[in-house]
Amino acid sequence: MLNAIMSKAVATLGLAAACALAGCGDSSGKPKVADPSLYEPPIVREDAPSRSPATGPRTLKPTIVSGVAMAPQTLFDGKLRLLVPQSFTQMSDSDIASLFKGSARPDVVFQSADKQMFLVLARLKDPLLPNQVKGAFENTKKGMLAAYPDCTKRSETLAEVDGRTWMRFDLDGEKRVMVAVTSLDGRALRVEATFLSKPEPKLTDAVKKMWETAVIADGKS
Repeated sequence: MLNAIMSKAVATLGLAAACALAGCGDSSGKPKVADPSLYEPPIVREDAPSRSPATGPRTLKPTIVSGVAMAPQTLFDGKLRLLVPQSFTQMSDSDIASLFKGSARPDVVFQSADKQMFLVLARLKDPLLPNQVKGAFENTKKGMLAAYPDCTKRSETLAEVDGRTWMRFDLDGEKRVMVAVTSLDGRALRVEATFLSKPEPKLTDAVKKMWETAVIADGKS
């Protein structure tokens, strides 16, 4: 079941890459400027990423969101930092290989104790630079709607987090799927939360916090 969902996801992100490679902008080749109403206000809060004056790297602090304890995780050789529910466990490579087949195999998967919620992170082969994320938004949005036609509630937005643009999609239908997409090392990075049963509000709040505090440190802009 989860493999089928991820297969849809990989196919959908191909649209984003195609859009980015085609330019997705005006005749100058620059990305189109997105509607300002799509943006969320800058995030300024105590548990947001902070920079150490001595060493420079961004850091995240453990926090509690709607009663869910969140712990920092550092992934992809230190290039991605984000908060994940502390009770979640990271799936082994062998378990990922058995659950996800073919091109749908992600890099990292965290799962809840009851295995009803999965956080799936995948660096896709699709090239996507930071300055192409905005231009790829509209085509990716169309792909999401096509991939999940049963969804009755949808929200799509662009957000700036720690200087990096993210696409966010919240799809609510037979299953709740919350997806965020950005660029990492010049490739599309997909961070997806999939709920196999109706989620408690505190868990969707935790996912939003994860999105709002993610830090990309790949040296690109």
